[in-house]
Amino acid sequence: MEACLAQLRPLIEELFELSGSPGLSLGVLHQGVPAYTAHFGRRQASRETPPKDDTLYNVASMTKLMTAGVVSNLVKEGLLEWDVPVRHYLPEFGERKDAVGQHATLRDLLANRTGLSAQATFWGTMFEDILPGPEKILKSACHIPAIGEFRKTFVYSTWGYAIVTSTIERVTSLPFSECVERYIFWPLGMSRSTTNLPGVENVVYKHWVGLDGVAHEFPWSEYRGWSDETGFGGAVVATFTGYNGFMLLDPKSQSAIFVLVNSLPLVDITEMIGQLLLGAVLEENDPPDYIKLAKSVKNANMLVYDSYKSGLRQKRTETPTSCPLKEYEGDYWNDTNIMCYAVHVHGDNQLRISAKGSHLTNYILEPWGGDTFCLPPNRDLELSQSMWPFTSLKSRIFTFSCGEGKVLSFTWHHDITPGSKPETFSKTNGSLHPRL
Repeated sequence: MEACLAQLRPLIEELFELSGSPGLSLGVLHQGVPAYTAHFGRRQASRETPPKDDTLYNVASMTKLMTAGVVSNLVKEGLLEWDVPVRHYLPEFGERKDAVGQHATLRDLLANRTGLSAQATFWGTMFEDILPGPEKILKSACHIPAIGEFRKTFVYSTWGYAIVTSTIERVTSLPFSECVERYIFWPLGMSRSTTNLPGVENVVYKHWVGLDGVAHEFPWSEYRGWSDETGFGGAVVATFTGYNGFMLLDPKSQSAIFVLVNSLPLVDITEMIGQLLLGAVLEENDPPDYIKLAKSVKNANMLVYDSYKSGLRQKRTETPTSCPLKEYEGDYWNDTNIMCYAVHVHGDNQLRISAKGSHLTNYILEPWGGDTFCLPPNRDLELSQSMWPFTSLKSRIFTFSCGEGKVLSFTWHHDITPGSKPETFSKTNGSLHPRL
């Protein structure tokens, strides 16, 4: 098996070069036994040190499997039950009076079948910012809209796993990271692995890859965005950007395949390489042309921002604003009084919208006609700020509402979950205080 997989190395190297990622590691388990590992490139773009078998990578949402594993152990110990409503462990979550708040169980949350939206977690935040902060997670979760029918709709959302994280910490009185160490890492002999800031050497840096194919390091790779400081530890280790990965399990052949890169690349080759390796394991005779596929996807990814720009240009007009720009300044709260954005004039005709309580997430908006403002697409700028690539035009449009010479609110469709609705943030006179 090892010799068969090793023959794929030239093809994997070509895919790796197409991605622009500085480093890649892969491993294959077959019939329950390690069959093959391989490493490419560098742990850090600015240094020649290559990754190796014990190099630590960010594994992103693969963390969700560890979370389920921790829950399984706590069920075995009698601290949790699969089918007891989670409000039994987190009474404050019972403030939700819908089916999610009253009946959702750990099984529902882990299976992403509550219908909870993905709103207001990682999408659109900058510099590994987390909105809301960990102290607001449960209160926020009571107000996150359910856009799918309870137990009948799959909606991929980090909120379910954030609630599970809080449940684990509540019943154990331990940080989430310690629970993962106790129930997952230590029994497996994974003494160097962590869900928090690594305290060891031989760790990859996170990168983004520009349209020119050059990989750039995130300078905060070593100190920001780890699980216990975010409250979303059960959903993802560190935040979204700067790495990518693929995991495949085949019960029939008792095979497992892992492919990890240390960047947000021009094309995600991790799944392609994973499928390529699986084909070899299963002795596939006619594999797809993965090079052709990777080039096609890469070209599409490089053009998508041009498509965004074209679509937004068609919406732009020369209509003047209803009020002087200074009137748009102020604090704007959502109807739950949990999330707030501060608006300020920026330059001659722009607005800066900042997440209240954060010094990291700031959007510079261009006038787009009338009382509409826009966050113009700029892929390299956004990725350099650790923003996940926006996947819809509507998330870039901010529409203000004015009346009697005053600015009253703005509406923003920030939630990219299919079926979601825009949210309105109302301007206050400074007397409103958050509910938290």
